[in-house]
Amino acid sequence: MREIGWKHWLATDFESQSTEACKLRFITFRAVWYNRNKLYHEGIQEQVTDVVGFIRAYYAKISFMGERLQNTSIVKDPIWEPPDIGIIKINFDAAFYQATTCSISGFIARNDEGLIMAAGTYLWENISDSVMAEARACLQAIIMAEEMGF
Repeated sequence: MREIGWKHWLATDFESQSTEACKLRFITFRAVWYNRNKLYHEGIQEQVTDVVGFIRAYYAKISFMGERLQNTSIVKDPIWEPPDIGIIKINFDAAFYQATTCSISGFIARNDEGLIMAAGTYLWENISDSVMAEARACLQAIIMAEEMGF
């Protein structure tokens, strides 16, 4: 029951924020979790200034890539359809920018009521083409699904 409580809190919190605020929160959560794992598994504790520096740099990089990709991509208007009862549906996509060999991929997992069960974005470097960008997005979605027990 506690798990539903924090998921509901997180979904409500994200729904009430701007897109930019959500990006910053996600990056912060990711950085804190990464550093928690680094301390737990490797015994290495990062300095707070290093973590804050990572958050700022990652946010700046995503914002820059988002602006660049927004100017080069075609906007689609997809209609999401819910899965059957008891099924988790995971959508993923990637955007590739050839000039920098970078891509941004994202995934979102929703249940049959449309409630968000998990979501994430990733910045990839040294991506050779759009097929590789989509493959990375797919792989990240599969890894998340496995880790979450979907």
